[in-house]
This record gives sequence, C-alpha cells and structure tokens, in this order.
Amino acid sequence: EASVLARPPRRSCLLRVRLDSAHDALCGRLDAFVARARQERGADGLLPALVLRRRAASCPWALRRSLERRRLVLGESAPVVDATLPGLFDAAPAFDQDAEDEALMRLPAWADSQAERRELDRLLALTLRLPPDGRKLRAVSRLVRRCGQPVVIFTAFLDTLRALRPLLPSTGLVVVHGQQPD
Repeated sequence: EASVLARPPRRSCLLRVRLDSAHDALCGRLDAFVARARQERGADGLLPALVLRRRAASCPWALRRSLERRRLVLGESAPVVDATLPGLFDAAPAFDQDAEDEALMRLPAWADSQAERRELDRLLALTLRLPPDGRKLRAVSRLVRRCGQPVVIFTAFLDTLRALRPLLPSTGLVVVHGQQPD
C-alpha cells in the first residue's frame, strides 16, 4: 500500500478520433446489419452481428478478417489474402480469440442466409477500400511516438495487434499476447 501511495498519480486523457467518411459509412451499414439480425433472429442473430460490430470498433483490419471468417463458416470460399500486412507470428497459436468468436460466428444472423452472404460481400468490399489500421490506430502510433516514455497498449483482438505493430517504433518494442507459450 505504501509503495502505491508513494508513486506519482497517473495521468490519463481521452483522445477522440473521428472516423473518416468511408469508415463511418461502413459502420453505419454494419449497424443496419446488426439491426436486421436483432429483428429477424433475436438474441441468436445478434451474437454474431455484435462480434462484427466489436471488430469494427477496433480497426478496419480486424473487421475485415472477421468478415472473411464469417464467410468461411457460412460456406463461402477462402478469404481474400492481403500481402500488405505481414503475419505477426510464425507458428500456429495455441489459443486464438478469433477461433473462440468463430463459435458465435457459426450462428445464423439473418433468416435469409443468401441475403446475409450478399451483405457480407458488400461489407467486405467496403473494408477493402479502407487502410487496415484506420485513423484510430494511426492516432495511437502518433501518441506513442510523442510520449517519450514507456507505454503499454492493450488490444482486445490479435488482428488489431497485427495492424498496429508495423505502426509502432521498433526500438524497445516488446509484444506480449495471450497466444505465447508459457
């Protein structure tokens, strides 16, 4: 208790980042996807739709990867591969949050699965027009570069980490994630 009280108080600030118009339009369309899922399938449809919405709040790359996975579990072909974002890890992970979310992604979101696939294709096409990192991760990168002090960044999704990693200075960078072995 004494060591905690002896430390200087933490400084925190809220950094507001506005989405660009294309990203904002994508989120609006995704909100309509979520609303239709809620209306047509109730809570069961809402679960996979909210996974997509959470990913969109993280970064465009995370949403794109989740849309590709959603298409796969709905029986679509292999996902679009993007060589512009290198893989972060060589070995296959022991635990994958995306695989955990995939169980939810297997639930039908809309009553008409063909219509849902078409809408997923439209959403995916919109993500392809966006940079993988988006304004939010670029703002984090600028903040880290200006800070001049050690920084800890938490992300909910490994896909977000993969998009953020190339934006950060490589000097002194340590990446820790839940998929690393003990």
